[in-house]
Amino acid sequence: MAFPFASLSKHGIPLGEDLDPNFDPNHATMTQVCETRKHPGSPNPTTINSYHQIVKGLRRDFLQTFTFPESVHATPMDLVSDLLSKSLTFRPKTYLLYRAALHYWLELLPDYPEKFEAIEKLMQETPRDGFKGAKPDQSATLYSSQSSRPRTFSRQQFERLTTELSKRASVTGRHTPDGIPRASTLLAWLHAGLASGLRPIEWEDAQWHDAEKTTLRVRSAKRRCDDPLAPTHTERLPEYRLVPIDAADQPWVEQHLDHLARYKLAGGTFKHFYNNNRATLSRLCTEIFGPAAKKFTLYLMRGQFAANRKRRQGADEVAMEMGCSTEIVYRSYGRKSAGHRAGRNTPAPTRSSRPKPKPPVSRATSRPSG
Repeated sequence: MAFPFASLSKHGIPLGEDLDPNFDPNHATMTQVCETRKHPGSPNPTTINSYHQIVKGLRRDFLQTFTFPESVHATPMDLVSDLLSKSLTFRPKTYLLYRAALHYWLELLPDYPEKFEAIEKLMQETPRDGFKGAKPDQSATLYSSQSSRPRTFSRQQFERLTTELSKRASVTGRHTPDGIPRASTLLAWLHAGLASGLRPIEWEDAQWHDAEKTTLRVRSAKRRCDDPLAPTHTERLPEYRLVPIDAADQPWVEQHLDHLARYKLAGGTFKHFYNNNRATLSRLCTEIFGPAAKKFTLYLMRGQFAANRKRRQGADEVAMEMGCSTEIVYRSYGRKSAGHRAGRNTPAPTRSSRPKPKPPVSRATSRPSG
C-alpha cells in the first residue's frame, strides 16, 4: 500500500530529523509511516486503511480542479482549504470522518510550520452548523445525531423479506461453496443479527460462551466509550462482552455460526461470506420493495435489536449487550416505540432442517486481511 503522497519533498516539506534516517517516503507504506510517528489515537489497521483511501481521494479531487493536474503539487494547506470549502455539502458524520482522516495524515508528517498551520486551520475553522441535513430541505449541526439511514423497520416488511427467503431456500438456486443455498445463509444471518445485535464484523470471532448455547461471547469491534474520532480519548469498553440469546432464537444463531464455520472449512473467508450475503440482500430488497425503497442491511438488525430490547430492559443493560455506551444507545439506535412485540411468524430452524454439523473452525486460524 503506497503512501498517499509519493514524495513529501515535492510539497516543500523537509523530512526532518525526528524521522528514522532509513525512512524513505518515496517507497513507504502507511504501516511504516505509523511505526515511524505514532498518532495519539492509535487507530486499528482497518481504520488506517480507510483514512489512507480518504486522503488519497481528497488529493485526487483537489487536483481534478486544475486543467493540468499533473503539474500541480497539493500541499497540506491546499487539502485543508479544499475540504473546508466543501464542508457544507457533506452530512456531519461524513465530514467528521474526512476531517479525522486528514488530521491523522497531517499528524504523521514531519514537524514543519505549514503542518501546524494546516492542523490549526482544520480544527478551528470547521463550521458548527449548515451541514447537509437528513432531508433535502433541512440542514444539520456538526454534531447532529440524526441520520438519513433507517435504524429500525416494520415487522410486516421484515416478514415479507424472510418469507421470500424461506421460499428460495427450499428450491434449487445459488449456493455457497459448501453447498448451502445462499438464501438459507442470509435468512439465518438476518434472524441471528436481530437476536443478538452484533455488528456484522463481530460474527467473525463470535462463539457460544456456554455448553447450553444460551449466551454468545463476542469480541467488540468498537471499544471507545464516546466519540470514536476524538484522537486523545483513552477510556475503553471491555474487549469481550456476553450477549444472552432468547431460547426461541438460539437455533437461528446456532445455524448462522454453523454456516460460517462450514464456509471457512470450504476455503472461504469471512470477508467474502459477508460481501456475498450483503449483495444478495441488496438485490432481493430491490426485487421485493422496488429500486426506490430503502433497503434492509445486515447492520440494520442491530438497530432493531436495540429497539426490541428497550421494550423490556433499561438502556444500561442494552448498552452492555451491544458493546457501546448508554449515550450511544439513546442517541444512535432504535427507539423503544419502534420495538417489535414478542414472537414472529418465521419459524426457527429445527434440528432436522439444519445442515449436518461440521467440525468447528480452529480459533488459531489467522484473521482474513481487510
